[in-house]
Amino acid sequence: MRIFLDSCILFDAVEDRRLERLLHRCKNMRLELQTSISVLGEIFAICLQQHRRKELYEIIEICEALDIQYGHSWYDIDEIYRTVLDKVSDFRIHPNDYAHLGHAYYMEADVFLTTDKPILENRMVREFTRPLSPDGLRVELEK
Repeated sequence: MRIFLDSCILFDAVEDRRLERLLHRCKNMRLELQTSISVLGEIFAICLQQHRRKELYEIIEICEALDIQYGHSWYDIDEIYRTVLDKVSDFRIHPNDYAHLGHAYYMEADVFLTTDKPILENRMVREFTRPLSPDGLRVELEK
């Protein structure tokens, strides 16, 4: 299983050790954890703009420990981004998240791990990847 990590998951893993343990459990189960340059860019921008340098370093340490795979294709992502935007088209979803969803689709993620309710509730997102919350992933892993 390939699990794409949304930026909110990496921010939350700093504060919520239970979530961090879940991610380590996925790694130990040899599930592929992945994210994208769009997620990393969002994290970097937020941390710099809000003077959260310590949190940025903690996220870097978590990413290194989890051996995350990074997607950064520039070739098709613009077309994929527009396809996701056209199909999903939900004003509640932040524009950055369309880029993240596009990367998840491009990386063939089975799961888009997020706490973002508009993504979790949007049925059209399921055409590209399966959105799951951390609790939903825990249930999935118990099967």
